[in-house]
Amino acid sequence: MTFHFYFLRTIIFLIAVTLLFSGTVLAREKTTENRSLSQSDVSLVKTFHHGGNANNAAWSPAGDLLMTWMKDPNLVGLNSVQIWDIASGATIQTLEHGIGIASAAWGPDQSHILTTTYDNIIHVWAIDTGQQTQTMSHDDRIWGVSWDKDGEQILSWSDDATARLWDAETGQELYQWEHESAVGGASFNPDESRVLTWSGGGAVVVWERDSGEEVLRYKHDGLVYSAMWSPDGDRVMSIGNDLSVRVVDSSSGDEIYNLGIPGTEAGARWNQDGRLILGYADWNYVIVWDAMTGELVFDINVPRAISIHDAFWTPSETQIGVITFETVWVYDAKFGAWDYDFSHASDVRTAAWSGNGAFVLTQTIDGKAHLWETLRGELIADLTHPDRNINFIAWHPDDVQFVTVSRDGTINIWQAPL
Repeated sequence: MTFHFYFLRTIIFLIAVTLLFSGTVLAREKTTENRSLSQSDVSLVKTFHHGGNANNAAWSPAGDLLMTWMKDPNLVGLNSVQIWDIASGATIQTLEHGIGIASAAWGPDQSHILTTTYDNIIHVWAIDTGQQTQTMSHDDRIWGVSWDKDGEQILSWSDDATARLWDAETGQELYQWEHESAVGGASFNPDESRVLTWSGGGAVVVWERDSGEEVLRYKHDGLVYSAMWSPDGDRVMSIGNDLSVRVVDSSSGDEIYNLGIPGTEAGARWNQDGRLILGYADWNYVIVWDAMTGELVFDINVPRAISIHDAFWTPSETQIGVITFETVWVYDAKFGAWDYDFSHASDVRTAAWSGNGAFVLTQTIDGKAHLWETLRGELIADLTHPDRNINFIAWHPDDVQFVTVSRDGTINIWQAPL
């Protein structure tokens, strides 16, 4: 009788778990099992010291190198990018700039990096020699840059009302795409045959990469916050301060639907297969639409929230993360209920899920950082040193290590619990 009782209980448990997670792989459960985690489970792997202050970092594509720099137009004498070998802890290169660094990005094969500076110049550097190989320039502040997948061309966009495509090896300008005002962003489509740009004046434009010709153009009534390709590249979604989220066929330019969103300072994101759209406004309102039909799937009000700073899919896409001032909320999209919330003593600047969904890193505006475990919604570790305000956090590509960058130039590499 005892055997049958335990056998039946085991079968019931397995059925319940199967129903709960059907169609979804949640890697977090394998990392935490049934034990509670604590600060002692998080270990400090390495510490580097950037020459001067630092507030940004980027892992190389292979994850074996780390690049650090200080982003500040007002600091003088702190304008270096440093590249570190993670295994040895040695500095590979120090790349000196004559003026403040606005951004830095690895090339796809990590043989080169590019940096932008506050004098509106793009610099390309060879990692092996530490030498600058090319420079390109805009006529006003550069808002962003990106490499293509092959590392052969560079896309940039600027306050000078242009987006530009450059040959990374020669520095030659291939195309200059004009808008009526500052270009807020630009991106390649998934197969990189086209480029999407958008501007503060409301225009959203698609260009052919090879010919430079305009494919389609449409407008919002006012500022465009962001625009993005669908995962398959067949659609473009744009979000404007005219309280609309617009989805357009990327070949014909036909508007598929126009979704109203209640509030300004809005945002929206596709899910991974492009079948759902998550939208939010600065009010305490989160919406999920069917991306095929534009129909409402569900909407939620965030508890005790006056304003939403950000909302996003968690890696499993069965949950939605929402940042509201001092709290990070997690909503179970599958079962329609709030799972848990991470409360902080100060406003949350950013929250970063590990790729396997097991952990969340958070950073607050008062320079504190925390590691949370997502299975139970519990705080594991306070990573803040009393004398070092943390400026930046980021997960390693392997989801096991992460980096914190402190204002005094201390770079710490941490190991998350296994």
